[in-house]
Amino acid sequence: MGEPAEIVASAIEERIAKGYSAEGEEKYISASSLAHGCMQLVAREILEFPKPELEPRVKRILDVGRDGHRRIERYLRGISLAREVLFKDDEYRIKGYCDDLIYIPPELSEDHSGFYAVEIKTTGHAGFEMLSREAAPRDDHARQCMIYI
Repeated sequence: MGEPAEIVASAIEERIAKGYSAEGEEKYISASSLAHGCMQLVAREILEFPKPELEPRVKRILDVGRDGHRRIERYLRGISLAREVLFKDDEYRIKGYCDDLIYIPPELSEDHSGFYAVEIKTTGHAGFEMLSREAAPRDDHARQCMIYI
């Protein structure tokens, strides 16, 4: 076909010719909202209800979680193939970003070598204690990961 720039330009023109535009993108449900299992949350997302303003204390908690999330991504660099991998299912109108795609080579583990989707979650002390007792992820976190795989 030609040079990469020509291929990209052709792909853009083809989408425009089919009636797609950058505006008015069809609505998708985020994988994390769907994983919560709350239809009201999903409906609010589809209908684009405004999200309530967060209290400064809650913003601080989320900032700490985001920082921890980024730190874990850095720890995974040695086995990470890609971060923030787009997941999009046009049939079911679901979209999200898997935090990391990793590869465990056979020399690290013959039994568990392969590709893995990683969804990083952070929690406070009480949440950590509960997860430690149950020795399992929260149901909504497990569902979110299952959507990606």
